[in-house]
Amino acid sequence: MNLPKFLKMVENETSKMTRDNLVKSIQIIARGIPDVRRGWFLCVLNGEYQANEAYGKAVSADLYEQLEKIISGEYHLDSDYIGDRNICYDDENSDFIFEDNCGLLPIIEQACAELHRLVQGAEYTAASRLGQLLLNLEVQVDGPYSEYYED
Repeated sequence: MNLPKFLKMVENETSKMTRDNLVKSIQIIARGIPDVRRGWFLCVLNGEYQANEAYGKAVSADLYEQLEKIISGEYHLDSDYIGDRNICYDDENSDFIFEDNCGLLPIIEQACAELHRLVQGAEYTAASRLGQLLLNLEVQVDGPYSEYYED
């Protein structure tokens, strides 16, 4: 069963329940929550989770602008040729190292977290737009790596 269908079923069932039955159900669910998720569960119960997750909040234009800078190549990875100089790498194909001097990896991580938030909040149109952008994202590489593969 997919998530939207499941959530709709949960919504239908819980809307029919009395307060006492709802409380008992929450207590049964709480007994099965692993220790590492109990803090999250308490946040859900007291309303902090939804406030922190910002359901209904649109994706910021700033995030799209930063992703556009990655697409345009303004934000890129820098490469350096290491060849046989560095024996720390076991992989025989690791002739290059890459550095993120522009800070594009935190932008991609933020976009992935934002995509997760959108899917959890059932904001599928915005999630689709951001997801397509991430799926088709190509990161430019400057330095010896780009020169090596231009030939």
